[in-house]
Amino acid sequence: MYIAARGKSLAWPLLAITLFLSLLSVIVLQGVVAEPAYYSHTLGSFSILPASWTINNIDLFANFESSYLSIKGKLSQGVLKPEVHEAQRNQHTVSLNSGSADEQTQAYTQISNGVRSWVLFDSKGRQYQLQMTQDEYVSSVENPSRPANTKYLGTESGKIVSVRDYTKFVQPAPFSKLADEIYKNAGTDHQFIYEAWYVATHATSYAKEDVEQVNFPLDTLFLAKGDCEDLTILIASILTASSYTKDWEIKMVYFDAFNPETSGTVNHVALYVDTGKESTFVESTTDFNGLNIWDKVAGWYFDV
Repeated sequence: MYIAARGKSLAWPLLAITLFLSLLSVIVLQGVVAEPAYYSHTLGSFSILPASWTINNIDLFANFESSYLSIKGKLSQGVLKPEVHEAQRNQHTVSLNSGSADEQTQAYTQISNGVRSWVLFDSKGRQYQLQMTQDEYVSSVENPSRPANTKYLGTESGKIVSVRDYTKFVQPAPFSKLADEIYKNAGTDHQFIYEAWYVATHATSYAKEDVEQVNFPLDTLFLAKGDCEDLTILIASILTASSYTKDWEIKMVYFDAFNPETSGTVNHVALYVDTGKESTFVESTTDFNGLNIWDKVAGWYFDV
């Protein structure tokens, strides 16, 4: 019965196939227009198009080719090349090991009467509080659309890798007061970078996500966990929030964590900070001193 039914309606599939082949021929012609040199080379002197078509539409072909080359040129200009930076740490930097009995003090979050509060601690056990109303939290985390900006990275092997632009998730505003308090207590630029790393990483834990979702910094604090980009975004938000770091060079770097001195692929992100007097990398996924993990990184650097 099924086969017989198909036989009775055979004209309709034939019509559909005819329409499909007609559409395919148009696509092929557009491809020929877009890459005339390619088809000329591969097909030799064989005439693909009728002479009358070629003569009457030469201007159309030229416009197609011009548009194609323009788009191709813009794409190649948008591919970013890797850079190499090295940490330049001052010899007189004080020890960053915590000697405080309060080192094990745990950060925590509480919500009361429509107010969210985070109680945070630096490496010396000093306590900080970050507060905001529920409406302020929503405006920072739930209202903004999650940026989907893409960067195109050119590797040393000639491949192009597309990555999400995590710098668009950095939000300094909620952390401005907190950042300045940490800076004043730190005493030096290097100590401030360390304390910003410490506050962020000891209020959260590294957790690889089953489903990739980039979080805003307050969301990472509330969840108390995140992967490398979430934690890096949080640290970057604190560092850039301070009024004392406005002339610093703070960059997010994409690189290969297994081969940091080559630019073959991308599987990790961290921060690169240059104060004008010294420079260092900031690694978000370690419980040890995150400023001593990387000395030299070949990767792609983006201003935060």
